Amino acid sequence: YKRQVSTQSTWGIHLANAAMLNFAVNATDQAINLVKLAQIPPTPSRKAYRRPSSGSQHQRRASGMMTLPVDMSELMKLRAVHLTDEEINSVKTVNFNLHHYIAMSDQSDSRTFVIPLLVTLFDDIGAWEGLGVSRDTMFNFLLRVTDLYRKVPYHNWFHAVDVTQTMYLLIKSLEAHNVLTLLDKYVLMVASIAHDVDHMGLNNSFHFKAETPMGILSNSVGSNSVLEVHHCNLTILVLSDETTNVFQGLDPGQLTYAYKVLVNSILATDMARHGEILQAFLAIPKWDDDPDQTTNKPLVMQMLLKSCDVSNVIKPFHIARLWALAVTEEFFTQGDMEKERGLDVLPMFNRDNQSNSSALAKGQLGFIDFLAIKQFGAMAAWCDGLQWTIDGINANRQRWTEIRDAADAAATATTSIATATTTTATTTTATTTATATATITTLK
Repeated sequence: YKRQVSTQSTWGIHLANAAMLNFAVNATDQAINLVKLAQIPPTPSRKAYRRPSSGSQHQRRASGMMTLPVDMSELMKLRAVHLTDEEINSVKTVNFNLHHYIAMSDQSDSRTFVIPLLVTLFDDIGAWEGLGVSRDTMFNFLLRVTDLYRKVPYHNWFHAVDVTQTMYLLIKSLEAHNVLTLLDKYVLMVASIAHDVDHMGLNNSFHFKAETPMGILSNSVGSNSVLEVHHCNLTILVLSDETTNVFQGLDPGQLTYAYKVLVNSILATDMARHGEILQAFLAIPKWDDDPDQTTNKPLVMQMLLKSCDVSNVIKPFHIARLWALAVTEEFFTQGDMEKERGLDVLPMFNRDNQSNSSALAKGQLGFIDFLAIKQFGAMAAWCDGLQWTIDGINANRQRWTEIRDAADAAATATTSIATATTTTATTTTATTTATATATITTLK
């Protein structure tokens, strides 16, 4: 049977038992061996990504990673970083361009720059003083989680950073409305960091179709959220280590609450549940109509993380475009693997169907119209402090429309020229043939 997660149960959690958790962690390595992940070809404006290989120093898998001590030299390096005012101010705006750090990641350890930027965001919400959290523990947590993300085109460490930075922006946008407590803000940002940990660049559908160990496990226990449960499991394991436990300063009541927010928010990022969660959110009162929405807060926090997870389209176009290229390459890579295994491939995952230069624009417009505008539209309607997200989406929609129309016009013009050339050639051939025939007839 398929177990459904009820929206009526505010905090319902279903966690695997210890044996199942161990199976899930170990199954990751087995899944990688099963699908024989190979090198991914580079995409425009991006360095080549390599699929993690077994035993690679930088791709240590979860089961072994949890037993490794935190590298003190890395911690000392992070402590010594001094960010400029320009960097600090930039990371707190929608114009922050993470791709600058992605571009330099092959030449240097970008963690040295990116992790302090994330810690700056935690500084700004008052995490250390208000919750008794240690900065060093946060540094350790971020270092550990960084190592657990794989080098895939899109669902990598930088995606996690982008989602966390966007979460900060949404939190600040809601600050004047007193929607969230300090603990809410803190846990949402921690969840943002870990929400896709150890993602293999393959969606839930692939795990079921290819019958990977993780897919088999999820199917056996009646869960459709293969990856989301895996992300939760690994995050819980990281938090079980005192050196990386960023919940260590919380009292028992806060701790229970924090885990509920963490787990339910990450599970909500399963796109198979998108319609269910969106419809439930649309049914709650707008903030101005009912500011005391304590009972609705879990749903609000789920929507916040869901929104951040698909927030590329709210960013300035030059930033959004690079994310679009990355996610498209990840889709194509999965499609290639599905074709190799004789599995069905969705059109958007089939690179053979995307030869038209307008394909990327059409894909982004489809995503905006089908999902993003409804997701962020619901959030902005609920609280007008989030209207700026709709403005960003509309600006990107206009740019993608212009690109699509220009590409289609160019394709039409090319087709017309080719048709005209063919027609001219046919007419010329016919005329030449007729002339030759007349000449032969005269000679006879």
